[in-house]
Amino acid sequence: MTKTLSIITSIIMVISLFTTIISAQAAGYYNCGDYRIYMTDIPVGDCIIASYSGSEAYLEIPEVISNGLISGTVRQIDGIRYNNSLISVTIPNTVELIAISTFEYCINLEKITIPPSVKEIRELAFRGCDKLTIYGYTNTTAEAYAKENNIPFESIGVYTEPTTSPTTETSNKTTNPTHTPTTKTTPTIKTKKAVIKKVIATKKMTLKITWKKVSGAKGYEIKLATNKKFTKNKRTFKVKKGTSTSKVIKNLKSGKRYYVKLRAYKNVKVDGYTVTANGPWSVIRISKKIK
Repeated sequence: MTKTLSIITSIIMVISLFTTIISAQAAGYYNCGDYRIYMTDIPVGDCIIASYSGSEAYLEIPEVISNGLISGTVRQIDGIRYNNSLISVTIPNTVELIAISTFEYCINLEKITIPPSVKEIRELAFRGCDKLTIYGYTNTTAEAYAKENNIPFESIGVYTEPTTSPTTETSNKTTNPTHTPTTKTTPTIKTKKAVIKKVIATKKMTLKITWKKVSGAKGYEIKLATNKKFTKNKRTFKVKKGTSTSKVIKNLKSGKRYYVKLRAYKNVKVDGYTVTANGPWSVIRISKKIK
């Protein structure tokens, strides 16, 4: 009798588990580690991140999320709210849409890197993220959104629409009304780090900066300010010749010391896309007081 009851109990448990799995599949939601995702095509297709329960401070969202049974390419992010652990988030090149209130009140979030593949960022996506700076490419949705919403923006390159047909990925059919598959972009940055040789206060209100030539550089970007965070009396200059190794800057504030940093940039082509990729900033140099 006891053995019979045990068998019946086991059968009921199996049926219950099977029912739960079928129910989850019908709803389209799946748990994959710290992520909960929504899928319309199984076992392989596109997916939406519905929520994230992890405690990573520096989160790099993967292009594909899997739990061993299903596998989804991340096309949309829809719910990473009220996560106080996050300091930095990197969005993959497969994502096309960041939904309403996605990162709402992630109060410690300081940096988010958004690729050109993101074509839409909806309202209140970063409400309550008062420390945030958006990192992305000039001429993209990320830059436009940052400007419209008064969020600091740091360019990591200049994005140019493809002049030839880029490599595309054929995605499975999706019935979610907010999701429209687009071309995946994969820009890369390989520009070398620039090195400042000297920062010399020469004539009145004038500074001369010299640096080592970076091989393959198309040009250089120089930033100056009177504080280390580059927020006071800040000025930016572009040197459009990659062969240049010096720049004279005039009309600076007399009696002030200037913090100076420099980076090289060059064109990179990937799958038909042209990206002007910025290299890393040089070590900051400090001038003597301007005459």
